[in-house]
Amino acid sequence: MADVFSQPPPQSTSSEDRDVLVQMLDHLLERYLQLLHQHQTLQRDLAERMSSGYFSLAQANFASPTRRYGPDFYDERMKASTLVSIDASVAAFSIATATHRSHSPLPEEGISDGSRSPSLDVADGVVENEKTLAPRGNAVVPTSDPLKWFGILIPPALRSAQKGFQRAVVDVVPALASVMHEMKEVEDEVRKTRERMQITP
Repeated sequence: MADVFSQPPPQSTSSEDRDVLVQMLDHLLERYLQLLHQHQTLQRDLAERMSSGYFSLAQANFASPTRRYGPDFYDERMKASTLVSIDASVAAFSIATATHRSHSPLPEEGISDGSRSPSLDVADGVVENEKTLAPRGNAVVPTSDPLKWFGILIPPALRSAQKGFQRAVVDVVPALASVMHEMKEVEDEVRKTRERMQITP
């Protein structure tokens, strides 16, 4: 009987475990609030930069009554100059400069065999045939400044619009995506911790 009464109460260990879980939950919720603040700040920054870019684009169109700048007024054979780089080992995204390779033969419409007239690149003011614009084989096509599609003399507002959009895409969007990904991970950890504590959300 003395041995039975000398044993420690079994609830002490579970009470200590619960204290540890409560502390873990506090840290997770604190981290989530920090991420939420970052998310709101980045969302506001993204909206400001996109608005600034579109405002500058509108100014550029207003300053050039004879032509317009937009997605309907450049060469549709364009390729992306930046790509998203995702590392599965870390919860982060980054932007990488693209280099394009052509591994397949040109389509019929992309070959200049003399039966078709060469395409006129109005933006650069030079005539180039489509065979030159799309080389064969594994040749690397160097990326260039997209503003050159619209010529050499461009309004300063158009360059300002480009800077605004670039800052949004290169700086804000990857950071926002990384924060959202980490928020999802913290939400999962909070849910698991609540389940271990037998707390319903």
